[in-house]
Amino acid sequence: MLKKISNKKSTKLTTRTNRSIKTKNKSSVQKRRSVQKRRSVQKRRSVQKRRSVQKRRSVQKRRSVQKRRSVQTKRRSVQTKRRSVQTKRRSVNLSTKKKTCMKNKVGLVMKEFKDKTLRSSSGQLVTNPKQGIAIALSVARKTCKI
Repeated sequence: MLKKISNKKSTKLTTRTNRSIKTKNKSSVQKRRSVQKRRSVQKRRSVQKRRSVQKRRSVQKRRSVQKRRSVQTKRRSVQTKRRSVQTKRRSVNLSTKKKTCMKNKVGLVMKEFKDKTLRSSSGQLVTNPKQGIAIALSVARKTCKI
């Protein structure tokens, strides 16, 4: 900076130099601001990229889970079909004599259950129908070995 001199010309010079310094300062401030803006824009973009990547990943996870579930349900349906085929084969393998014997035994035991005279192995009266059916099937299996 120039020193102020009493002449008018010198004061003009000093003010000019002051202005130029101010403009220089302004330009540096503007540069800083522009740099800050660029950085903030870059941050925003990076955040947007991260979010989009996270969304893609979550969508991919959902799709993979859906695929797994559909594959599992297909497997289950195939397994149940196999089981039903196996049970059909088993029922076909039984002889007619054994079938009639089993039916008769189950009928007798279920009649006992209805009359409330069926007792379990511990001697207690059976009141649960599922338990009655289980007892009937096990008795039929034991007695009808043909």
